[in-house]
Amino acid sequence: MIILPTMRGLLPAGKTGGIPSGLTPFTWYDSADAATMFSNTAGKIPITDTGRVARWNSKGNGPQTSLQQTADVDRPYYDDSYVGAMGARPGVYFNAASTETLNDTSSSTQKGGFIQSNKTTFCVFFHSAVTGFRVPHWFGRPFADTTSDGRRWGFQSINGYIGLMRWNPTYDIVAARTSGIYLVTIDTNVSATRCWVGGTLIGTKGGYLTYQAVEPIQTQMGSCIGGGWHDGIIREYIHFEQQLSDADRNSINLYLTNKWGL
Repeated sequence: MIILPTMRGLLPAGKTGGIPSGLTPFTWYDSADAATMFSNTAGKIPITDTGRVARWNSKGNGPQTSLQQTADVDRPYYDDSYVGAMGARPGVYFNAASTETLNDTSSSTQKGGFIQSNKTTFCVFFHSAVTGFRVPHWFGRPFADTTSDGRRWGFQSINGYIGLMRWNPTYDIVAARTSGIYLVTIDTNVSATRCWVGGTLIGTKGGYLTYQAVEPIQTQMGSCIGGGWHDGIIREYIHFEQQLSDADRNSINLYLTNKWGL
């Protein structure tokens, strides 16, 4: 059995884009880095092509160190050269016909609310323009909170629309797109939330995404807020616990665009 080589993919900031000096992602899942994926939750057995992913390690510096799935039947697949509209590139494939997800198992918390509402998140994933839930993941769920006020949020891909989904649809920011691989970027501060698709701003809405004084770091990849499962590839996810400057955000957008051939 051949172990896949690692491709780090980190570029210096410049004409090709990159993560600017001094910035470190809070969480970072990169399917181009095969060394971060394992076929067991203990992280001891390296992933192989078409193998089921039991653990995906974060390359960020936050307390969320990995996403995991204990049940073999619910594990997504790793493909080192998934062939799509953008050519053969690596990715983690989720099948909507099953309940394939990767979950954060940590109990770590962070301060949220007015103090740390500033966030910037990037995700490269497959968007399907067919009817049905196709949401890569959600995050930002507060402790002991079930109110429909937009506190839960994630990347949306449903019924031909792509962008930002919140628990309360009033706060969604979406745009119609045909099926394909897209880069979606979201940022928020104390007064507004914005969403870009492929570097184009598709909308701005008042209000921020985090309200609680303490919230879980927990992220779930592969499922939808309120039900439904992602159908397709997730290639890269980068999250910062701050609102980046336009220059820094554009540099990372350019890095992801060049890296994934978007």
